[in-house]
Amino acid sequence: MPTIPQELVEVILADFDPVVDRASLESVALTAINFAGPAQRVLFRSLGIHGHQKLGSFDRAFNLLAGSPHIGPYVKDLTIKLPLKAALEHHHLLERLLPQFSNVRRCVLNGVGVSWDDLQPALQSALTAFILRGTLDKLHLLHITNLPAGLIPLIAQTTPVLSLQNVFIKRGAPFSQGEQASSEIPHLTHLMLSSPHGMQSHLCQQLTSPSCTANLLRLAVDQGLFADDLLHAVAPTLKELSLNCTGTHQPFTLPSLPHLVTLELQIAPSWVSMLPEWLPVALASLPDSVPALRTLTVRIALPVLDAYARKQDLALLATPGTTAVLAAVDTVLHGAVSLCVWELTMAEPAGAVMSAVGNSTVGAHSALVFARFRAAVEKNVTRMCAEGTLEIRYAQRMGYVESLP
Repeated sequence: MPTIPQELVEVILADFDPVVDRASLESVALTAINFAGPAQRVLFRSLGIHGHQKLGSFDRAFNLLAGSPHIGPYVKDLTIKLPLKAALEHHHLLERLLPQFSNVRRCVLNGVGVSWDDLQPALQSALTAFILRGTLDKLHLLHITNLPAGLIPLIAQTTPVLSLQNVFIKRGAPFSQGEQASSEIPHLTHLMLSSPHGMQSHLCQQLTSPSCTANLLRLAVDQGLFADDLLHAVAPTLKELSLNCTGTHQPFTLPSLPHLVTLELQIAPSWVSMLPEWLPVALASLPDSVPALRTLTVRIALPVLDAYARKQDLALLATPGTTAVLAAVDTVLHGAVSLCVWELTMAEPAGAVMSAVGNSTVGAHSALVFARFRAAVEKNVTRMCAEGTLEIRYAQRMGYVESLP
């Protein structure tokens, strides 16, 4: 009886989605022994574990790997919700689980409701060893307080991509692992920072150190005081910048960024205009401060919609404030960039009737808002439109975690 070459089996199954195709993969894994390994590698490519008593919990993950230890190395993408202080049994389980995930390349550590000080010392050591072992390509830390001072520079030495959302380091106390960041150029090339309540000053001081960001190429950060300090520190290497300006109310000027080629500004509408009044003033400084700039993206994030906001979206597009800002931006950017992208992002309400817009599927209201948005931009940004340096697009809004690389 002819057999399918094992290499072909692995190539075919590698294209399956572990979520969408889960039932098919489970069936394939039971079909024949030579199908089991490739199917399991896809099924367990991504894994989430937490302390709740349902699929994906610490208990079930521990029992699974205890019976099938070969599965641990299959996990490449691992999401961990750190256990609560009182759940000591989960601390012990997670401590024993971590060494079995030897091939993880992307990790999300979510500490909602948990301080680093709440974790048992043995679990702290296990997490530190897991983070710093040098195999992670991407590390995302969410909502963790009292992270040991000095850990961030050590992470920067080993991990190319790092994001910090609402992460606060412990004041004063030195890192207890007896390790110091080396003087070598850090591996960190892509840093994402998000802190709606403001960035910690001493976290910013660590991030501006050459031991963290001397090799940084890409940065995403909230616009503000500490962002300026960070931008000054990374100016010699930075090539891509995403600046969250949704909380900005005054014009600002970027520091000199001689190598920056891509800039993204995320903005939010006011009650009188789709675009903030400060935008033309801020953009007017770009030719001097960012002389190598090629692509500018202005991303307008519309809020989650209620009935009043849906009417307001349509009204804002025709206000004198919106048309005046668009015309002013056209004047200051004319000839300054190779491509200017205007992107509208919206969160679709549950149960929305969906239709196609370009390569996206959007709700009926979003499609109408986007059509009027496109018309307003094309009508008022005339010079760039005539030059062919203008692009207008729609993107569905994703949550912070879903948007992480």
